[in-house]
Amino acid sequence: MEKKKKTILLCFILLIGASLLIKSVLVSNISKNITLGLSKLPLKLVGLSFLPAESLVSCNRSLREVSVLKKENQQLKINLMQLEEAERENKRLKELLSFKDSSNFNIVAARVISFDSSNFRKSVIIDKGKKHGIKMGNSVITQDGVVGMVVRLDNSTSQIILVSDLEFSMGAKIKRSNAIGVLSGSLGGGCRLRYLDLDEDVQIGDEVVSLGQNSRFPPGIAVGIVTEVSKEQSGLTLFAIVRPKVRLSSLQEVLVVTNY
Repeated sequence: MEKKKKTILLCFILLIGASLLIKSVLVSNISKNITLGLSKLPLKLVGLSFLPAESLVSCNRSLREVSVLKKENQQLKINLMQLEEAERENKRLKELLSFKDSSNFNIVAARVISFDSSNFRKSVIIDKGKKHGIKMGNSVITQDGVVGMVVRLDNSTSQIILVSDLEFSMGAKIKRSNAIGVLSGSLGGGCRLRYLDLDEDVQIGDEVVSLGQNSRFPPGIAVGIVTEVSKEQSGLTLFAIVRPKVRLSSLQEVLVVTNY
């Protein structure tokens, strides 16, 4: 019995020893891991301290590149618009020159340099004048139709009253039916063909052209399109509202007829 107690006590002591040994090993390993981790921490912190700076430099470089690309893109767009405008201008000039060459009268090509488009005055200034052979009353046209008439000039510029101006007036007719009237400007920015006989054949969509007889304008030049037909207040004649054939608000080049 005594021997059995000693054996149990020995086993208990061995068990406690083993537990203490295992605990010591575990604590040692944990301490080593903590120590190793702490020893590496400064290196990690140093590495982390460099990353934001590199990222910031890279970000700034990217932003600069984006800014440069945006500026280059804007310049390319401007260059493209300039090229497109140059092509349109070249096309217009070719059409004007072709019309000039095919006409039977002397024509001076001119460029519009300013507009006067108030409620009552519709006119433009062109870059040609007396020294280019232009005279008061000369008719002004484009390849599309009637523009107006010269009302003031000096040596190098001229003022053109437009067909839509209230003071403008010219003989005109309906191309289809030859109905004759007097065309003038109107407050609405278009024109009126007035003093048409009540029995004249005038319809919406008819083309109006210059009369040419005792007129400053050559005959048959397009003026516009009839958009409305009504009786005058007197009830004695008809009038037609006419939309000008030429886009007067965007004139850039014109032709001045100097010998008709």
